[in-house]
Amino acid sequence: MPDGARKQPKTEDALYVQSVEKAFRVLFAVGRNRAPMGLTQLAAASGLDRSAAQRFSHTLERLGYLRKDPRKRRFAITPRALEIGAMYLGSDVLVERGRPWLSELCRQTGETASLTMLDGTDVLYLLRRHADSVTRARVTIGSRLPAFCTSSGIAMLAALPRPAAMAVLEASDRTAFTARTVTDIPALLSRLDEVARDGYAMAVEELFAGAASIAVPVLGSAGEPVAAVHVTFACDRCPPEEARRRFLPLLKQSAQGLSRSLAAGGA
Repeated sequence: MPDGARKQPKTEDALYVQSVEKAFRVLFAVGRNRAPMGLTQLAAASGLDRSAAQRFSHTLERLGYLRKDPRKRRFAITPRALEIGAMYLGSDVLVERGRPWLSELCRQTGETASLTMLDGTDVLYLLRRHADSVTRARVTIGSRLPAFCTSSGIAMLAALPRPAAMAVLEASDRTAFTARTVTDIPALLSRLDEVARDGYAMAVEELFAGAASIAVPVLGSAGEPVAAVHVTFACDRCPPEEARRRFLPLLKQSAQGLSRSLAAGGA
């Protein structure tokens, strides 16, 4: 099932409209596929039968969120879908308050800086400021990466109560993306203890070969992780120990400043 339709209310929820869920399943299935999709492929990707996939894709086409090639009869997402993300980016307090801090972090470090939040077993990218020395990782606003092997995910998990962090780890598909990916739960829990003690997390070539990142959580008024800021860098250009020395004070300054800004605004 696509990421946008993961959390489903219980079936006894009388207010839950399954048709809305199915429409989003179709929209996400098309949107997350890099190439236009035929109806049979769309039905399989959305978990619907062919008839339902046809009805929902036709409706989304009429609404302007999908377009259908009249010759190849394949569906693709349209730019109108950007409106959904733009509404969030234009109204969310965390994003609004995070922009100046992230821009300054990017300027000071000379590296790509990002603001993420924890969503299920993933980290979701809310803001990203690219430096001139962009790493090879292809990540944009709205991208999702697994929390268990990313610095920002680990930083936020370490700030959660242990049962909540354990639930995320157990629900995660702990795939080894590189030889350095940590997938064993006892090892991950030990790592969370270290990160909670130190106040930051670093991930070196755990998701992408040659790339590393260092992150600090943004905490709410009750000490809960509401987001994380991190910088990404290439290992061959900036060794991890050098990155720790150069970037960690700036990351802590940004995370603490954003936390204060959110508290002052009642967020």
